[in-house]
Amino acid sequence: MKLEAHPVVGLPVSLAVYAAFLVARAGVLLLPEGAARVAGRLMGGASRFVLPGRARTARRNAEAALGPGGAAAARESFRHFGEVLVEMVRAHRLFGGDRWKDRIVFEGLEHVDAALAQGRGVIVTGAHLGNWEAAGWAMSLRGYRVNTVVKPSRNRFIRRKLESFRRATGQATIDKKGAMREAIRALRRNEILAILADQHARRDSIEVPWFGRPAKTYRTPATLSLRYKAPIVTFAAPRLPDGRIRLVFDAPFVAEEAEDAEEAIRRATARIAAALEARIRETPGQWLWMHRRWR
Repeated sequence: MKLEAHPVVGLPVSLAVYAAFLVARAGVLLLPEGAARVAGRLMGGASRFVLPGRARTARRNAEAALGPGGAAAARESFRHFGEVLVEMVRAHRLFGGDRWKDRIVFEGLEHVDAALAQGRGVIVTGAHLGNWEAAGWAMSLRGYRVNTVVKPSRNRFIRRKLESFRRATGQATIDKKGAMREAIRALRRNEILAILADQHARRDSIEVPWFGRPAKTYRTPATLSLRYKAPIVTFAAPRLPDGRIRLVFDAPFVAEEAEDAEEAIRRATARIAAALEARIRETPGQWLWMHRRWR
């Protein structure tokens, strides 16, 4: 059991962690933007030594997927994640008002619009690549109705703080536990249902290739598409060299029926995985290699 979920010490631990979070947040907010980004990358890089187990996992995963160049991608992923965390803390300043217009480069929005024109909602599926949170912020601020499936932080205080900017943009969130009912409602309202489908799935999973190895992958996007004929649009949000976020969407597709429903779900899930893998290969240092994807 995680300490923050402990029935006795959970609240004091949660408050202590939240206090540390507020102190770190205050420090980040005091810095100019450039200095804050540098600090985030330095802290992210240093975390490899604080979390040696995660560092080993990242290197092992990246080298197995990318070959000898994987070690460099694994190191960069820690630095980049530190930069992403800084952006999350500074979200109001970086993306609030009309400032998001200068920080997001949109590509392929016509694919989202074409999918919504079908009237069945659209399942927008991505990976923890670049600044994935910025994708939901930007689409909501642009006027799309976005419903994002999330795994809430165990710390209730941090969870509320992180949710504040999502709500400010108009983005709705759906708790990953028991998400199916709200997900179906979002599709029936012809809205965007956003799901990150690149991590290990313990439940509701199906095994498909991921960087050449079988991996348990979330089947929910394919299941919903097959059952409700909702189109799937894969996306990525990699960072450009100038610091802006490139939010790119692929052409929509609908899970095709097969004699066996399980095979239909497998094919659609494999197609999603292949599209996300291709995006990760473009900027491998911006993906979370420290996650235990293969188990």
